[in-house]
Amino acid sequence: MRSRKSTGIDEAIIRLVTDLNDRLVIVEGKRDIAALNKVGVRANVLTLDKLERTTEPPGTSAVILTDFDRAGEIKMHKAESILIGRGVKIDAGLRERLRRIFGIRTIEELPHIFEKLTSR
Repeated sequence: MRSRKSTGIDEAIIRLVTDLNDRLVIVEGKRDIAALNKVGVRANVLTLDKLERTTEPPGTSAVILTDFDRAGEIKMHKAESILIGRGVKIDAGLRERLRRIFGIRTIEELPHIFEKLTSR
């Protein structure tokens, strides 16, 4: 029998994936896209490089999922600048929820942590 704590974590994960699927998601690279796909994210996911090359506004709401290190923070600010310039609203809270729920430092870690949390 699953504990209430486990069920609460499962519900938080499902909500998080659903919320990601409702937005444009910006990541650092292709491995980050693969990691998100492994946990069920089917949103419009773009790398920062592709975002820079795209001239069309990519949507109305976005979340930036760069790694939680210095280089990732720099890339996050670069993506923010591009998106704000195109009139896209950024959901910074969703990025923080991801870090808080999964305790990750990189997006590539997500499938491993996701599997550990959901197999309890």
